[in-house]
Amino acid sequence: MSAEMERVMYLRNKGFKRSELVPKLLNIMGIDNHLIGYYYLKDAIFHIINTTSTGSYAFYDGIYWYVATLYNTNAANVKYQMQYAVDNAFIGKVVPTDIFPVYGNLSTHQFIEGFLKTLEKSC
Repeated sequence: MSAEMERVMYLRNKGFKRSELVPKLLNIMGIDNHLIGYYYLKDAIFHIINTTSTGSYAFYDGIYWYVATLYNTNAANVKYQMQYAVDNAFIGKVVPTDIFPVYGNLSTHQFIEGFLKTLEKSC
């Protein structure tokens, strides 16, 4: 188990709710909250959690449009900022393979899927 996953389990055992766990988990995974992509990712994750059934996390391109309408911007900017936040999180770090079973660059899609699976394991 990676150090990131151990911290997530520790927070869950302390009684944090899912809504409190999402921002903390984003920080544990290295997404800096001074980046606008952090807020885009957080809102996208909350939207996916609230609109999909448990265990069914089909990522869809409409999520960029949804977040764009929240922030009065366009979908291309949302996609770019989310990817920048994900890329920035793993600069010079090893991607924890127990959370993100990928090699090379991690896409926004892969990050969100790994995030949601980690969140589900911890809840």
